[in-house]
Amino acid sequence: DVYKRQYQRRVRDQTLIDSSMLAATLLLCFIALSMAAGPYDAFYEDKGRADPTASHPITFFVKDKQDFVDSCPQMLEAISTPGSAQWNQQLSFGEMRQFVDEQSFERVHRFAIKHFGEERVVVSDNRDMVLVPTATVAEVEATFNCELHEFAHTEDASFVARRPLRRPKLSHHIERSVDAISGINHLPPHRAGQKPLFSTISSDDEAARKRQMTGTVSPQLLWRYYGVSNRTVASAEAKNSIFAALGQSFAPSDLAAWQQQFMLPASRIAQVIGPNTPSSCASNPNNCVEASLDVQQITSTAQLGDTTFHAIDQSVQDIFLAWIQAVQSEQSPPLVNSISYGSIATEDPKYDMQQFNHAACKAGLRGITIVVASGDDGVANFQARGNPNGCNGPFQPSYPATSPFVLAVGATQGPEEQQAEVVCSSATGGGITSGGGFSDLFKTPAYQKRTVQAYLAAQQAAGTLPPTTKFNRYGRGYPDVAAMGHNYQIEVGGNLYEGSGTSASAPVTAAMVSLINGGRLAAGKKSIGFLNPILYNTMAQNRTHFFHQITSGNNKCTASSVCCQNGFYADPNGGWNAATGNGSPKFPAWWQLLVEDLP
Repeated sequence: DVYKRQYQRRVRDQTLIDSSMLAATLLLCFIALSMAAGPYDAFYEDKGRADPTASHPITFFVKDKQDFVDSCPQMLEAISTPGSAQWNQQLSFGEMRQFVDEQSFERVHRFAIKHFGEERVVVSDNRDMVLVPTATVAEVEATFNCELHEFAHTEDASFVARRPLRRPKLSHHIERSVDAISGINHLPPHRAGQKPLFSTISSDDEAARKRQMTGTVSPQLLWRYYGVSNRTVASAEAKNSIFAALGQSFAPSDLAAWQQQFMLPASRIAQVIGPNTPSSCASNPNNCVEASLDVQQITSTAQLGDTTFHAIDQSVQDIFLAWIQAVQSEQSPPLVNSISYGSIATEDPKYDMQQFNHAACKAGLRGITIVVASGDDGVANFQARGNPNGCNGPFQPSYPATSPFVLAVGATQGPEEQQAEVVCSSATGGGITSGGGFSDLFKTPAYQKRTVQAYLAAQQAAGTLPPTTKFNRYGRGYPDVAAMGHNYQIEVGGNLYEGSGTSASAPVTAAMVSLINGGRLAAGKKSIGFLNPILYNTMAQNRTHFFHQITSGNNKCTASSVCCQNGFYADPNGGWNAATGNGSPKFPAWWQLLVEDLP
């Protein structure tokens, strides 16, 4: 039985984490690392000790059973591979409880009650989280024998985070019972990637306005090129979600104006979780350009569906980890989730990325798809945008696009100008450059190993492979697929803009997956869930049928005039590449396989 087997493998390279060996991180390691100089400490100024009466909620994340942590990747691949005896045998919310280590839960629960009182301790339905939402600074300091200080971000003094000045102290039995404790770890990043590059195309002169709008991506172009003919989500259960962070908001009035502009049905955002300030869109488009792009694109193609806008407060230590922990606590979360944000993986604590990765694996077991933009600055990431020195040293992969359990989406350009679809690059007028490459942390997963090895061998034979000192050739390759990413129209604050980014490609792809889920659920089937094994195995056997093959371009450049000496090139033969993945979808073929053919 695949759900009971224990997989024991040796990890030969200790600098990499095999996706089949997602060992849970003990709090001892978690705190020891986070209390050393954090990756973002240089961006903060210590403003002194926190007010002892201030609210400081904490959450204990209880360990899963170790055999489940080790076997989750194999379980997920089994239920995600057509022909497997476990194909599409997804687990329910309640069934996930069996994987929580009960002894660890009991220890953590008793500890929380002892220090905060039984009436103030909240337990998640699956007993994988113990929360104290009403904890104060003074109580946290006393419990963990530490001092909490306020830290202001040097680029934005209004952004203040709180963390212990020194390493907290915990008893051994609590250290070995949790994977993490929120609220006492490292300082958060103040930004996770860049907003899409945009400029206004509003004009009082209608003729000038029409000239400016030529060469832009409209919903109608996307439908025509990718073959999306039926755009109504066929089942109310096929819910999707837009991830938002860093203070981004959207205005329902902008969404309505967008739909009117392009003669779309009046799809609305069914639920807003977290902060959203619609009034900020008119005062400064930067406050809303990312979120507006996301909600407009996902609702344009996945029409009349149930869409959630899920915003994470920017004061949390890790926006991605906080989001996925919230998702896994929901009994009926959205089945497709689009993330248009990314940070520089080498700057993120490994324990955060490992925890996100394991949570993404668990989400896949429940039939949830996570779609992530691959980044807008090629191999060097946004730290090299406008900074040629950023090309020095190794490439900088993006997170969470490098998680083996997400669907990473790159960007293409060309169809908006009635030209061939190629790698989107600032060097070819694309505004941004599709992010892609190889993870420094996670090893190449089994589902893509053969494909990645073939690509590297072909690039080496062609003389276009970057020096191996620049990247980890044994890492998880990304992206997995791509979609148009240049010159999208965006309604913000009553004005129409155009913008470029994989942050457009991701919600477009997520919308297509939502339509597929709608078709499957309406037919009495389960959601498609984790797509990657199908992409790299079933679909890869007939690439020209399932993908628009990307045979030209590279991702050496950033979203600026800075271009590095090396990068990853498209495969002239149309295979997978580390800039646009397997290519862009041919939606009718996807629908036939995923909705009509597969049970």
